[in-house]
Amino acid sequence: VFSFGKKKGATVGLDINSDSTSLVLLEKNKSGIEVMRFACQPTPPNCVREGLVTDPITMGTLLAELLRDAQIPMGGQAPTINLCVPAQGVVIRLMPVPVGMPPEELADVVTQEATNHVPFPISEANLDWCQMNATERTDPDGVRRVDVILAAIQHSIVESYWRMTDVAGVKLGRVEVSSLSVIRGLALAGYLGSSGHLSLVVNIRQDATDINIVRSAMPLFGRSIILGVEALTESVARSLDISFDQAMELLPEIPVFNITPVDARMGQAGQVARTIFSDIGDEILRSLEFYKSQVGEVKIDQIILTG
Repeated sequence: VFSFGKKKGATVGLDINSDSTSLVLLEKNKSGIEVMRFACQPTPPNCVREGLVTDPITMGTLLAELLRDAQIPMGGQAPTINLCVPAQGVVIRLMPVPVGMPPEELADVVTQEATNHVPFPISEANLDWCQMNATERTDPDGVRRVDVILAAIQHSIVESYWRMTDVAGVKLGRVEVSSLSVIRGLALAGYLGSSGHLSLVVNIRQDATDINIVRSAMPLFGRSIILGVEALTESVARSLDISFDQAMELLPEIPVFNITPVDARMGQAGQVARTIFSDIGDEILRSLEFYKSQVGEVKIDQIILTG
């Protein structure tokens, strides 16, 4: 999580993709978490590419409209916006470090690791890291180690969101990563099992699919593939010779598995959908085989499909 500034005023979540942009205000009460405010509008064309904002001015105007639609109070302290960026826009690394390393020394080690693995200059990146204490162990060499998760994002990406929130007259709060956000949500809801439970989390998004292997609530492996709802919609539109918007409206009705299509046209759309899902399935298998090649044979306790 990349955190900017102090929380003041209302804190709202913003979900952005190339199809739609949604805003939500949640409140925790005795019965759980309640949705207090919600607004959603279509994303203007050419403002979002591969999940990232490319036109912050237009998106800032849209954000201001969503705040008005949701009746988020703008008086006094400005609202704070928390949002997600796609996992493929962020470099995420797991690194083992000796237990008890002083914070200053840990910062130096993490920065050096980022220098070695991040494909852009560290001077142009925001870095964040977190020590995952539950991974503490004794390695074969007798040294106690713990894993640190490192995330790096380019300044230029964060700058787009700064400009967007500035146009809307609000503050940028937390910039979360799509894959880590899903893992956090599943963990808080109790879906990731007890200690040692190994889950394969598949998050199908608008522009891509995040594949993560998680032990309890700790991400062990992750990758993103550029196959998602958008690719599915485009394939259906091409196959049926209809517009992208028409194909998007058709998606909920497409028979995929064990459902008899109502006509040949829907049967054709179902075949296209099965092909896309099969491609995603192949990538999941490749990811699992790669992970096994790194750590040895493992047993996946459950597969969780989200998105």
